[in-house]
Amino acid sequence: MASIESGIDGYGRKICAKEAHSGRTYICPDCLEEIHVFKCYGKKDYFAHKSISNRTPQQRLCKGYTGEGHYKRIEGDINKVFITNGGLPLYLSTFAAEKYQLNAHFPPLSQSTMDLLTNWGTKVVISEKGAKVEHSVINTRFYTVKTTAEWIYVKCTNVKYSIPEVQQKWEWGIRGLDCEKDIFQSYFDGGYRVAFHSNIVVGKEYLIVKSNENVTSTKGISFAKKGMLHINNSYGGRKYFTYAMVVNKVTDDSIAFIQKKGYQLIEQNDDIIPMWPPAVIEGKELIYRRYTGKAFLYHKKRSDQRIFKIGDGGLVSINENDNIFETDTNNKTLLLSDYNFNSLSSEIRFILTQIRSNYDNEQMFKPCVQWKNDEYPLKPLVVDDEEIFKEQKLFFESNTDINIYVLINNYVEISSKRIIENIKKNRKVVIEIEPFGKLWLEAKAVIEKVNANKKVNIDEIIEVLYRCNSVAIPFLNDFNEVFDFAKENSAELYRIMCQWRQKQKIPYTAAKFLYSIKEKLKDEKYRYGNT
Repeated sequence: MASIESGIDGYGRKICAKEAHSGRTYICPDCLEEIHVFKCYGKKDYFAHKSISNRTPQQRLCKGYTGEGHYKRIEGDINKVFITNGGLPLYLSTFAAEKYQLNAHFPPLSQSTMDLLTNWGTKVVISEKGAKVEHSVINTRFYTVKTTAEWIYVKCTNVKYSIPEVQQKWEWGIRGLDCEKDIFQSYFDGGYRVAFHSNIVVGKEYLIVKSNENVTSTKGISFAKKGMLHINNSYGGRKYFTYAMVVNKVTDDSIAFIQKKGYQLIEQNDDIIPMWPPAVIEGKELIYRRYTGKAFLYHKKRSDQRIFKIGDGGLVSINENDNIFETDTNNKTLLLSDYNFNSLSSEIRFILTQIRSNYDNEQMFKPCVQWKNDEYPLKPLVVDDEEIFKEQKLFFESNTDINIYVLINNYVEISSKRIIENIKKNRKVVIEIEPFGKLWLEAKAVIEKVNANKKVNIDEIIEVLYRCNSVAIPFLNDFNEVFDFAKENSAELYRIMCQWRQKQKIPYTAAKFLYSIKEKLKDEKYRYGNT
């Protein structure tokens, strides 16, 4: 075994071998396995792993292991990315109320690779604790985990030669569930597993899985039971307990809890948000229309994380001169990496593709804010909902970053990212949905909106466009129908459109709104005066 310079102690702190105590167990910063300190006389103290005969791909990434043949250390940046992310993305998916199952999703391959595998009649063989299942490559979409195997192996058969893309995306297999370490991103239908060495954000909800109902009280962290995870097999299966986890405050205990699992706790969210054109989001997949060549995404840099994409030559850094960056939509993988935290940090945030057949414009990404109280479940937030002013304590959830402010005479009285208590009379609530603009709520407020089910009213369109002040995106020549309509019916609307086209910049909220008007104008013929 090779020596390891430092280990993680019981408080989540990184400690060098010289300061470590004999007889105590420490965690390896790379592979998160147990290591022990060896005190030496006449030479430098060091950490080392215990001997392991059958090493998983995760263990073979670690600098503390040496080996030959099938167990030699894995090299190559792209291989390290997919293994650190657990091989195939693992999802906690709801199949009934408060009931979850584990599904591993097969990431999309390029069309040229799929054509080759289809012509060869390739089969996908999945091995889990000795049991094997076989699928045709064209029918392989996801796999439901059936055991508590440490690693589930995937192999493609009937291939004429090795294809690196298949090896990297599929054949590293699936890292099995680890209740002691795994954290899942939370969204409305479950969540997907966070890559090791990633950032965990204060105030954001995550999911964890426990083998029993006991959750250790941790200062600064709240837990709420969400349901049961069912792992079914021919022997009757097992049930686990699923909990929502929120770090409400940075404390020594909350830092230790997160770092012992192999993650880093940060206070500011640093995420990637799809902006334009519309895309369907399925977990980590961004699905675009065919022949949509470019996409614009938003990244407000708040930490040391950087964005990379996987290219033909390895990892390619993306230029971030502005908060909005451009990338190809066809079979590209976007990473958020924080190498100051760990050299293996490389969380896959999105896989952009055009080849899925399930693009649906009605399912494209839209900001969605929900709220609940202590007794009732989540419900969508709407601007004229006065019920929130009657509640003593409110919990907010969103599919993008939000900040909540309670205002009195334009001064901030309360601010939070998640919880608001005791809203007094004559207050306004502002929810900043970055980067999509703001929602303003106040009791008895009437917010004018264009109803997509009613005819177009030009005065209302102009009023809405004047209120659009969100982050700007590149102007796309995609609104010819709206230009023609404005030119024939409203000089003011036409002037607004021409200004944006001349600047080649348009607020994101305005683009989204004009997109809905464009779709409406395709379906019906409107004439000013018949509104």
